[in-house]
Amino acid sequence: MVAPTMPRFLQMSQLWAQADIAHARKRLRIQARELGGAQRPVQPLLLVAVLLASDEPDPVAERVRVSVAEAGVIVLGGFAEPLTGRAARIAAARHDHAEKAGLLNEAVAALSAARKVLSRAEGRARAADAAEQASTVSEEISRLRKENEATLEQREALRPVLARAEDEYGKALGAAHAREAQLANLRGVRTRLQGSLQAGEAEKMKLVGERDGMNLIGRQADWGESDDAARRHLLALDDVRQRRTTAEWNEEACQALNDAVRLCFPDGTPAEEMPAEIRELLVEQRWQRGGLDVRVRLTPALLRALRTHLNLTEQHDSYQQAQISTQRAERNADLATARLGLAEAEQTSRAHRASLALGIKNTLRQVALAFDELDQAYGGYGAGLDYPEPEPPAEPDRPWQWAVAPKWRRAEGQRMGSYNLKANTAQIDEKAAKLVCAAALAAGGDRPLVLILDELGRNLGKQHRREAVALFERIGRDRNITVIGALQDDMERYALEASGLYIKLRRSSDAIAYNEPPVVVGDEASRGRVELLADWLSSYRPAAEPDPGRNSDPDDQLMDFG
Repeated sequence: MVAPTMPRFLQMSQLWAQADIAHARKRLRIQARELGGAQRPVQPLLLVAVLLASDEPDPVAERVRVSVAEAGVIVLGGFAEPLTGRAARIAAARHDHAEKAGLLNEAVAALSAARKVLSRAEGRARAADAAEQASTVSEEISRLRKENEATLEQREALRPVLARAEDEYGKALGAAHAREAQLANLRGVRTRLQGSLQAGEAEKMKLVGERDGMNLIGRQADWGESDDAARRHLLALDDVRQRRTTAEWNEEACQALNDAVRLCFPDGTPAEEMPAEIRELLVEQRWQRGGLDVRVRLTPALLRALRTHLNLTEQHDSYQQAQISTQRAERNADLATARLGLAEAEQTSRAHRASLALGIKNTLRQVALAFDELDQAYGGYGAGLDYPEPEPPAEPDRPWQWAVAPKWRRAEGQRMGSYNLKANTAQIDEKAAKLVCAAALAAGGDRPLVLILDELGRNLGKQHRREAVALFERIGRDRNITVIGALQDDMERYALEASGLYIKLRRSSDAIAYNEPPVVVGDEASRGRVELLADWLSSYRPAAEPDPGRNSDPDDQLMDFG
């Protein structure tokens, strides 16, 4: 056991020796620094490297033997036996090993005793568990015995029931066998019926193929009614039509369908005005130019398209008719309301028109009476007015014009004649002056009246001018009417004779504009009025520069018959 570990131990010894040498050198350096260079004797340190004996030369041992004088280390070696303490260490190790072997033996003995105690404890535990399980099993056995006894009692009680059930089961089993036999018979019947059904299906498919070849479904759809209706229709046909062939029926049907198409779309109807489906059948698929075979092939599709078009047209017409009916009802209601309002408006208008006509007639009657009174009072023989009531206008925004024609007597006892019969201008102007004054008197009432005249007596002769001015002067004085008239120059002397106030207005020169303020001339008695009039005429106009070459001829006069 020791021999294999010797090289390893030797290596460890060498390492320890090197470590001791390094430590000794370090201590020597520390002592040298502490001495600070003083000459103190250094105690030599003896390091003994104990090397194990070895047959091979050891370079480490050789180095140990070298005396390092400068370090103060003396290495001694070369002893007969290496001084390593190996024997002591081996003895100590053997002693420790013996102690630990004794401890191990004691531990093994203790472990064996513990295992025995554990074995006995485990046996006791298993015994306790077995006892407990035995008690539980015993109780379970007792319980199961009681249940077994109860089960046996129930079994005995159910034995008669079981016997009856077995009897019933036997009967049911016999019935089941009988049913199985019956089912077998029925399966055979079903097999035969299935064979018959398959044969019938084959016959059906054959008949369906024949029916499809005859296009009965398409013909029925084209017919559009029930089978009974078709049957009644065929039975109602006469002998000649019943003997017709399919080609004849096809030709007649195509002709009838073509007539229906022409009724819906007369000849010359543009193709773009037709529905797309009908246009495709008629134009693109050559219904119109094709023969009977083409038309027969296109008949179902064209009939469906035409029926769809007619249905849509009917729906549209129905919708339009409903809209028209609704609008007609609304318009009739509005018309009735409007008529009622119109009747009320007409009644109101008639009442208003009657009231207005009555007022107009009363006013014209008063004017006519005043006209007659003035005419008789101032040299006439009587006068009046013709004022027939005119027809009301047809439109409410048209004016209701009244025609008033004056009339008077030309001599005593004569009938009144219209103003345009046997009358001269002077007489007409005289009657016009009286009529104007009469109208003012009739409309004035108790209020003061002012009558403004323009160009009085312009178309009259001298005598008639004097009479016209005098007439206005007398009427104004007698009836309390202020007459203001604008006269020409040739009426000046007549105005001076008849007027209570005469004011002359003239321009300062013919070169000045007409919108310049005129020169106001009056008598001394009317100075205040003249100055007031002049101030008023110049108050809103700029002052005019005096013109040395002004014309002294008068241009216009203003007179007052007050």
